Amino acid sequence: MKKRWRKFNFVEWRSDADLRRCSREARSFWLDLVGLIYDAEDGGRLSIKGRAPTDRDLAEILGDDPRTVRRLMGELQAAGVFDIEANFVVSRRISREEHQAKIAREYGQRGGNPSLKNKAKAEKRVNPRLKLDTRDQKPETDSEAKASDAGASEPMSVKAQIWAVGRPMFDKAGTSKAAAGSVIGALIKRKGEIEALSIITALRADPPMDPEQYLWAIIHGKQALATDTGAAPQLELVLVDGKAVMRPVDRRAA
Repeated sequence: MKKRWRKFNFVEWRSDADLRRCSREARSFWLDLVGLIYDAEDGGRLSIKGRAPTDRDLAEILGDDPRTVRRLMGELQAAGVFDIEANFVVSRRISREEHQAKIAREYGQRGGNPSLKNKAKAEKRVNPRLKLDTRDQKPETDSEAKASDAGASEPMSVKAQIWAVGRPMFDKAGTSKAAAGSVIGALIKRKGEIEALSIITALRADPPMDPEQYLWAIIHGKQALATDTGAAPQLELVLVDGKAVMRPVDRRAA
């Protein structure tokens, strides 16, 4: 049974260097011949009932003049668009397609490609069912999973170290993850990763009651880190010239 349709690669058609050298008339003529070759189903050969068609045969089928058919055939052959085998016009691409299809049909009748079947047997692609004991197991949080993956593959980045050091301090103060991420991002942008890590590490020794507001004060230049003692002074909210400002608590007065 003949196929009623075929796949046609237009990109390959336009990029064929041999065909591009031919005139538009010759390219259109070759497209008609490709259709006849597909209809013949003769391994990529242009044939009519098993024999090579003459110029007059093609002229009658395509509605052309035999002299026009002869001229266009000569132009296509000179450009190397097709091969001639035993007086038959042969399309190289269709010949390859037919050959591959024949091999695939033979493999299908035998149960599949033998090289793939043998490979599957060699690898024993039978996955045993594993019984996993999931009792007393707690799923990892996103941060734990990322930290474990990073530790297994490569050293922890500076940003990851900042978050790992500062996270317990923010959690203890009740700061949300979004607020903590916002202030840490602003701190890194203003101070750089290395200095931001130094600031977070210093605060961990004696964390302020509100680390988020304390860091915002550092970012806006309203607070200097007490690096001489390693202790971070606690802040209080006061009004200065009608504006709310965070400033260190005077512990001597307390």
